[in-house]
Amino acid sequence: MIYKLVPALAVGAALALTSVSAQAQPSRPFVPHGDSGATMPAADRHFDTTNSRGGITVKVPARVTVYNKAKAHVVPKVSISRSAHKQFRSRTITVWSGRHRIAVGTGVRLKIGTYTVRTSVRYHAYKYVTKYRTVVTKTLHEGGYPDGTTCTVTAVSSSMGDGINDVIDSASCTNTAYPGQTVTVSGGELSDVPQGDDLTVYAVGQKVTTNETVYFDDFYTTSSRQVAYQVKTYTGYGTYTTPKHNLVVHDGGYQRMFTGVGDEWGTDFTTRYFSVPRHWVLAYSYDCSNTSIDSGNWILDVHRQGDPSYEDVNLSNDISSGDTHGWRITGSGRYRLHVFTECMWAIVVRWK
Repeated sequence: MIYKLVPALAVGAALALTSVSAQAQPSRPFVPHGDSGATMPAADRHFDTTNSRGGITVKVPARVTVYNKAKAHVVPKVSISRSAHKQFRSRTITVWSGRHRIAVGTGVRLKIGTYTVRTSVRYHAYKYVTKYRTVVTKTLHEGGYPDGTTCTVTAVSSSMGDGINDVIDSASCTNTAYPGQTVTVSGGELSDVPQGDDLTVYAVGQKVTTNETVYFDDFYTTSSRQVAYQVKTYTGYGTYTTPKHNLVVHDGGYQRMFTGVGDEWGTDFTTRYFSVPRHWVLAYSYDCSNTSIDSGNWILDVHRQGDPSYEDVNLSNDISSGDTHGWRITGSGRYRLHVFTECMWAIVVRWK
């Protein structure tokens, strides 16, 4: 027979378990796929060993709790502030058991025990250097018939044949708005310049002014300016090594986790059997927020192998949007769990 004892309190959205003598550790978050009794990774990591220098911060757990006699995978967390002007290259954690060095690497796997560890961080220092580049801008100027065009007479003639050169036969024209261009025109194109009246006399080399009669082509102009920019320049390598500190890999006992996701009509789940000693803890958590329904059924029964099904113990029968709860249970044997729900759920069983 299974006896329901004092329920554990839910803490946030994580599973909370209460063992016979102490608060059990929270399980890892929901894993939305099939039923599993596999060994769980370390569930408890206290990053209370932090060392910083020169903008480099290294965090290593001081305590890691593992279950099912698994090894703890320990990898230092390294962060470098941008203002430090250092680029992370590599990290190395060294582990001692007593006087003996037992592991070196970017990460280590450690069995249950007490160790001394030290972390070295290799970095590449750099600085920013200001340099300048020349930027050239090319601008298009459209062609047209500008005012204020100056033309130099290159050939003249007499309209009456009387020797009075009152006609411009050709001229070379320029305009300050179109630098670099010289346009050759006939006198007939200079429609606003008086000609053929036997009164105005022109000579080769003479300059005349005309408005909006001579066409100048499109042209481009270029300009340049200096633009500053920053270049990262590496100045050398360096190493930051933390002081030694203790790391405890704690034996949390044994653990089994079962997870699943129900559908909108409700789904039955039956876990595989698991064996437990006389005292053990069980906690569940379910969440309907990511489903198409606002709330769902949560029915949880415990069956002990060899007992008739009518002796199964119902631990929960609720309709809610989600909940987290736990029990301490007395009664050794082989058990399995039956769940009916529309929601996403996880159950953790732990014992020493």
